[in-house]
Amino acid sequence: MGFALANPVEQTIQKAVSENKLIAFYFKSQFCPYCSQVEEFVFSDEEVSKKLRNFLFVELDIRSEEGSKMAGRFDAPGTPTLVI
Repeated sequence: MGFALANPVEQTIQKAVSENKLIAFYFKSQFCPYCSQVEEFVFSDEEVSKKLRNFLFVELDIRSEEGSKMAGRFDAPGTPTLVI
């Protein structure tokens, strides 16, 4: 991917506020075939990558404690989901 991944979430939120930037939360899961396709075909696209450089990008496994918590916070229905 041509854009920076950021973690942990709380530090990223603080950074976004201080830098006046938006955050892109990407919810995925390890065995999700559609997530693999998004990563392979969408995130690797040069135009998409250029656009995402303007965001702080947080990749979250929806099955992790933090990922599950954030998915609930944003009503992410499943994977893959991108919340700006």
